Amino acid sequence: MAVIRPFFATRYNPNQAPLERVVAPPYDVISPKEQDELYELSPYNCIRLILNREEKGDQPAGRYERAAHFWNEWRRVGILTQDEQPSFYLYQQEFTDPLCARRLSRTCLYAALRLEPYSTGTVIPHEETRSQAKQDRLLLMRAMKANPEPIFGLYQDDSLSVAGLINGSSCNLIPLADISFQGERHRLFRFQSEDSQRQIVERFQDKKIWIADGHHRYETALAYRDEARSPTSDGEPDYILIGLVALNDSGLVIHPTHRLVKKVSPERLRNLAASLDDDFTVTPITEQSALNYPIERHQLICALPNRCLLLSLKGDDAAHYNDAAHSQAWRNLDVVILQRLVLEKRLGIPAAALATTPDIGYTRSRQEALQGVQKGEFQAAFLLREPTVQELQGVAVSGDKMPPKSTFFYPKLLSGLVMRSLQSSEK
Repeated sequence: MAVIRPFFATRYNPNQAPLERVVAPPYDVISPKEQDELYELSPYNCIRLILNREEKGDQPAGRYERAAHFWNEWRRVGILTQDEQPSFYLYQQEFTDPLCARRLSRTCLYAALRLEPYSTGTVIPHEETRSQAKQDRLLLMRAMKANPEPIFGLYQDDSLSVAGLINGSSCNLIPLADISFQGERHRLFRFQSEDSQRQIVERFQDKKIWIADGHHRYETALAYRDEARSPTSDGEPDYILIGLVALNDSGLVIHPTHRLVKKVSPERLRNLAASLDDDFTVTPITEQSALNYPIERHQLICALPNRCLLLSLKGDDAAHYNDAAHSQAWRNLDVVILQRLVLEKRLGIPAAALATTPDIGYTRSRQEALQGVQKGEFQAAFLLREPTVQELQGVAVSGDKMPPKSTFFYPKLLSGLVMRSLQSSEK
């Protein structure tokens, strides 16, 4: 089962760099515009580490070498400092969920997780990965020899054994940071008590870890470990920096990712509405209803230039197609029903094209999806309900992986609060 341990955290020196100006979202949700804004926010913003931008005349490894230069230089001059003792860290986020406007909080434990191949069943993925993204992260890891940002993991804590411990007064938490960033409050604490750290290690010994975000970085870390592994093993490259959140945490929020399509043949689009009757009960709704309708399991909303349709799957499960290569849990995902019964069957868009074609758009905003159709930027939009933690678990336990862009955990773990060196000799 899961092996976690305290680690020597590398953190920004608040006397040298105000923390609210040097943190950033995770690298893979940052747009080019936001990348530029973060560059302007501070010369020490962690964007230069996690997503260094390409410069004119760059060699292929140029931006990775620059990231490594900043990492080494900032530590040399004291912009970044490493804690004197290995520790676990408690990270609390307070945020407003834009889907329901509720103010929520989420508790996360930062730890070093021992890397395990998926085949052991200790660390469980739920999404497919792409080789290009893994190569990008491997080049960065080789250059920096560090985890500049954590991955995001989930664990089962039905008995609240971990929650009771990390929220208890006996842990002697030392406050390290309390900042606001993009409308969210972020607080960081260090566990001072060695006894509480020992108990945390023990309480994870019977647990599995589901990867929420960071599949590419996890698989990259496995590859890097195999390159860098010492004969004695159990060195820093054998572990990865992870933020761990309980599956039953009330602040664990998953948003849907809606699909938009263009460059579909006019004939297919004309026939779409009429052809849907075979598999769905089709109900016309207004655009205003489409913005707010509480989509249920096995329902989709199809937005066309002049109308919106609520699609409700006929029958209790996805028996409308056969796929022996995938589990029942996978076949019953709303995103799979959309892909198989609408995008592939009616519009001729194969699943393999989703990762490569620019003719598919993605957004987490219903309003943006509808506006994309209104403005003529896309021919149709398909709105999905939020996936559930239970669906994620069901697919993962069955040995399947969810299609790309199936889940969006909100909010993301902030990058720049804690980092971790992979060079064992530093402490």
